[in-house]
Amino acid sequence: MMNNAEIASLVEHADDRTIKDFLISLLQKDDVLLQKFKIASGTQLSRSDVRSYEKQIVRICKQNENEHGFISYGASWNFHREYEEFLSETATGLIDRKEYMPAFEFIRFCFMTLNSLHIDDSNGTTGALAYLCIDFWRILCDACDSSTRRMLYFQIKNILTADIADYLTTYIEEMLFKYFSEPEFLHDKLILCDEQIRSLSDGSDRAEDEKAVYSLPMNFSDRYELSNWVLYRIQLMEQLQLPQEYRDEYCKKYISIEQVRSYYAEECIRLNRFEEAIRLYEEGKELFGDLPGIMRDYSKQLAALYLKTNQMEAYKNELWHLILEYQRGDLEVYKELQALYSEDEWAKEREKIFAHVRNLDELYNYEGLYDRLLEMALQAPSLYYILRYEEKVKDLAPDRILEKYETVIREMVEPVSNRATYAEIAAYLVRMLPYPNGNNLVKKILDEFRIKYKRRPAMMDELNCVEV
Repeated sequence: MMNNAEIASLVEHADDRTIKDFLISLLQKDDVLLQKFKIASGTQLSRSDVRSYEKQIVRICKQNENEHGFISYGASWNFHREYEEFLSETATGLIDRKEYMPAFEFIRFCFMTLNSLHIDDSNGTTGALAYLCIDFWRILCDACDSSTRRMLYFQIKNILTADIADYLTTYIEEMLFKYFSEPEFLHDKLILCDEQIRSLSDGSDRAEDEKAVYSLPMNFSDRYELSNWVLYRIQLMEQLQLPQEYRDEYCKKYISIEQVRSYYAEECIRLNRFEEAIRLYEEGKELFGDLPGIMRDYSKQLAALYLKTNQMEAYKNELWHLILEYQRGDLEVYKELQALYSEDEWAKEREKIFAHVRNLDELYNYEGLYDRLLEMALQAPSLYYILRYEEKVKDLAPDRILEKYETVIREMVEPVSNRATYAEIAAYLVRMLPYPNGNNLVKKILDEFRIKYKRRPAMMDELNCVEV
């Protein structure tokens, strides 16, 4: 194949007539190449030209579909590459030529086409291509004049009313709220938010008490979408620099939505309204008691606030809730709690934690309770704790640790397995060698396995790597 320099030389030495005739012949046969040439030559584009770009997108989809109209996982990689390449090349060419509205229409077509794809999307193709469309819209909005930008805003906003997948809607919302910050757009988005919120809350604008919104009959998806629109509106109020009192009242109206409560509590902390933030988190724990993740986050925030406001007894109680309920056995919480007790007191108090928490290895290791750590490791079904803390426990009961190794190895070797498992067994045997009598035990196991499992060549290969 000729390199770029050779191609350039070939064209340079050809006469103009030959080049033109050859190019005309190619353009007559290849519509895609014709449209690329129009962009490159600066020819004024028509609506039919944009349609030809759209047809090529459809062609790329069809070429990668199977007989059932489905793009398989294997075909999705090529589809992704071709779609991205054509979209990027065409959109870049149109924007560079200041063909802003044709560029927008083409990108919109690409975006909406993703909504109707039947594809194995395990590799995230549709999300990546949707984001590419958003990225080109961003470039387009940055490049165009204010009047065109205004048209683009309303065109993009109109896509929200289309019947598109939720994940595509999320991309459109991000585009609207992230890249259009002029005052006229902020006010229009405020109206949009109110429309969406009324629609999602069944036309209801009531929220006289904290449970009003929470008690509205809606599924998880609608509730999540409602929370997003409420937060969008709050962000707009911030951008418009509306009075803090007005923003506070709006937050209180939707305070039973977890995301709004969290936002408002953080806002109270920012404004040094600590007692109000504490109340919000305490009430939130009652309201969202069936959601472990939220309970953990609220409890952590409460502990920090109690400490900040010098409410030490409440701080201590919240740490106990964390260590026993929401963040069981967390080492950092454990250290915070330990600092509140004398050494003698803590020796007794920590037993409450040891009695209620299952995974205690980090705590035993931190406290230097290696005898307990050893017992925990020996009782475990695998060698995980032995391997992790071997340097700390190996001298406490070497014979029992060797016995644990042997037990696990024999359990692993019994079923026919793969080379990776056999390599793991060999590695365990190597780790046994430094122990007292480890050499003899490993030799005994190797001799036995070489006879019993001689028909497993992969296993024999791995065992031969163990030097006794």
